[in-house]
Amino acid sequence: MKEALDEIKTAENKTVAILEEAKQESKALILRANQQVEKMIQDAKKRGDEKGKNIIEKAKSEAKKEAEVLSAEYEQKIEQLKQKAAKKLSAAEKLLMERIVKAHGNC
Repeated sequence: MKEALDEIKTAENKTVAILEEAKQESKALILRANQQVEKMIQDAKKRGDEKGKNIIEKAKSEAKKEAEVLSAEYEQKIEQLKQKAAKKLSAAEKLLMERIVKAHGNC
């Protein structure tokens, strides 16, 4: 009978040891899982930051290109207006010269 009790006690001790070991392993697994999750979160944030920077850089580049196109268009319009103004000035100068000549006669 004593042997049976000793065997039961030994089995109980083994069970307690196995449970304790399982508990420690589960804690270690949970810790590793938490660390992996934290790393995944950090990686995702980093990728998000990089994507955000890329989006901003792309937007800046597109805005710069558009500004250059608009600038070229406006420079062309300005040049056209200058040419029109020069033609009108030339016509006005001719008209003024004709009036001066007519007013003073052909000297």
